[in-house]
Amino acid sequence: MANSGFGGGYASRNGLTRREPLFGAPGTSKMQVQEEEVDIEAEIEGLRGQVGQLKEVSKAIREENTLQAKIGAELENALVHAKNMLRRAQRKLDVAYRQSKSNHLLFVVLFAVAVLFLLYFIAKVMSVLRWIFRL
Repeated sequence: MANSGFGGGYASRNGLTRREPLFGAPGTSKMQVQEEEVDIEAEIEGLRGQVGQLKEVSKAIREENTLQAKIGAELENALVHAKNMLRRAQRKLDVAYRQSKSNHLLFVVLFAVAVLFLLYFIAKVMSVLRWIFRL
């Protein structure tokens, strides 16, 4: 039972006790580092230049954003103003429509004609009375 058929040395009666390394011999590790000649100062200067360009681009984006916001606010104000003007015009048209529907103007014209006819009738009666009393 010490070796339950799973290969040599892995399992024992008390459980897993020993492992063999997966790659190479036990206890050896090799690491090779290749050092390249890198001009760090040139890289830093290049990165500083790119940072400066990014700052300029971000400033341009900020300016464009504020300009777009101002234009948007002006358009919104213009739309609100136009909306208010349309409301006022609609109210005036509604009042004019109601007045045209109410025959108000017809009554004014009929009253004026009646007054003129009454004045004409009074004038004719006066002229007939003068003619009668002259005789």
